[in-house]
Amino acid sequence: MDAKLKTMLSSLSPAARELDALPSGRPTPDNTCVKLNTNENPFPLPAIVMRSAIAALEVQYRYPEDDNISLRQAAAAAYGIATDRVMAGNGSSELPSLIYRAFLAPGDGIAMMSPGFSFNRKLAMLQGARFIEIPWSEPDCLPMDELLFGPAKHAKFILLANPNNPTGTFVPLAEIERLVIDDEAWELWAQCLSPTERLAYIRKHRSQFPFADYDEVIAVVRGRRFTGCSSELLQWRHRIRARTWQSALLFSVAVWLGAIWLAVRFIR
Repeated sequence: MDAKLKTMLSSLSPAARELDALPSGRPTPDNTCVKLNTNENPFPLPAIVMRSAIAALEVQYRYPEDDNISLRQAAAAAYGIATDRVMAGNGSSELPSLIYRAFLAPGDGIAMMSPGFSFNRKLAMLQGARFIEIPWSEPDCLPMDELLFGPAKHAKFILLANPNNPTGTFVPLAEIERLVIDDEAWELWAQCLSPTERLAYIRKHRSQFPFADYDEVIAVVRGRRFTGCSSELLQWRHRIRARTWQSALLFSVAVWLGAIWLAVRFIR
């Protein structure tokens, strides 16, 4: 290795020094090969995209638009969400890198389904984070116990690509919603409901609870676990509260009407 290069590399952080370098001298595929592992498209660009790209080259001397606002607004309109919820980056690798730097501190844990996108491991190592790999157990189901109560229980966040890279595994949205346990939903399930109320909820929303065995049923009914959909549980509570308030209001009105009727009778 060149002496100057060796001196420069010695200044790398300990985490960066632990990263494995990509092997050099790999054969270059010919023009007939499409590298699907790097998301190359086997089909040409649509004509409208090609025209837009050529039009952009005509003003290549101008600085790019700040924060990709036009792209983010178009994506937000297409998916029906707020523009502030859309991020645009220079390739998909830049976005996880920004998220890692913003949220991960040394010692934090991050979990990913395995096999998964190997670059995530390098990003975690650069932040000094613990990288936890959870193997797939079913082709279209997430291993909820491992993700919520096992090795990934205390992870800062969980990486989930859907479809998964590189296996192509696709997980239904309902399965992903089970993974997102809202703190409010967990407190409601564990502390505010009795075992009888939990059992009644499970019977009414049976499709949300794909129990693996009897022990899991007992754990959920006793409030030690919640494997249902948080948003549905919170909506259910809001409906119950609304009915309770309506009943209380009707009762109060009835009491006041009764009191007024008695007062009128007494005065007469």
